[in-house]
Amino acid sequence: RLAIAAGWVAAIVVVSALAARVAPAVVHPTAGGDGEAGGADGSDGAGAAATKARRQRARLLLTRKLYHFLAVALFVPAALLERDFLQLCMAGALAVFLLLEAVRVCGVAPLAAPLGGFVRRFVDARDGGTLVLTHVYLLLGCALPVLMDAALPAPSARDAVGRAAAPLAGVTVLGVGDAMASAVGIAAGRTRWPGTRKTVEGTAAGWASCMLLLAALLLPHHPLSTEARGWAGVAAATALVCVLEAVTTQIDNLLLPPVYFAALLAAGPLVLDSQNS
Repeated sequence: RLAIAAGWVAAIVVVSALAARVAPAVVHPTAGGDGEAGGADGSDGAGAAATKARRQRARLLLTRKLYHFLAVALFVPAALLERDFLQLCMAGALAVFLLLEAVRVCGVAPLAAPLGGFVRRFVDARDGGTLVLTHVYLLLGCALPVLMDAALPAPSARDAVGRAAAPLAGVTVLGVGDAMASAVGIAAGRTRWPGTRKTVEGTAAGWASCMLLLAALLLPHHPLSTEARGWAGVAAATALVCVLEAVTTQIDNLLLPPVYFAALLAAGPLVLDSQNS
């Protein structure tokens, strides 16, 4: 447990420093004038401003996804080795996050000013209100499957592989799937899902990355990890949640992990029934 905690500290320091370097500077709405610095009709200035805005958005997205990858580094080893310890620490971290947000919103000196400056570097249009809860949602989304798994009987060697994957649902879909879907969708996405800005290519990358992570984590350890039908159930559950990520208008950090958790659990009995029949 001490080794896990030391690893957490090291990962947080490294990723936070990297995110601070990658994050775009805070841009005030009045910065840059009204676009009249370009040509006579302002078109050159408008084009430059649009290009700068796209680059800043890409850097902001990359910065936010770094924290998704941080969640993988923090939670996966502990979920495999010390799940009870992880559950306790997740509950404590959630309480600390809520306390710090209350300090920031209420302007409690001397922490409010530095907290506000730090948070403003990572917010986007979805954090437009008084409260900034994206980081709370990310932590809660990763924690929910781990905490819900504690209410279930311990997995046995006869369970399908989806049962072993269920507590990793939040870290998998948010830490890897969502991050890879966004990165590939921006870099190589061409075919958009109807009525959304999400791309089919991004969804496919998210599905593949989730499957690769689960395979890397479960194949060496789970007794039934070589059962093709078990992996077919996991693949179907993963495809369901990846498509949901692409089309939903809800807060995906909160919606996707419980849905994925339930889908992985449901896939197990379906696979076993199919084998028995």
